[in-house]
Amino acid sequence: LHGADGLTQRGDQYRAGARALAGDGYHVGLVHYFDRTGSRWASLPAIFQNFPHWMETLRDALTFAGGQPGVDAARLGVV
Repeated sequence: LHGADGLTQRGDQYRAGARALAGDGYHVGLVHYFDRTGSRWASLPAIFQNFPHWMETLRDALTFAGGQPGVDAARLGVV
């Protein structure tokens, strides 16, 4: 998962990390959970306001990932 900066400042680093994990044989999805709320940065007030929506996005992503061919839904992780 990206941090408070979304994918704006360190997006290339997040993408490189995702590619590295995929290169090691993991199924990887880089979830940009800010999209649900139109956020670009997570200030403390934004975190309190949007956290439930971001968690819903993460749950949706895990449900999607668990339904993909070759993915064991009982063995999903979040980094």
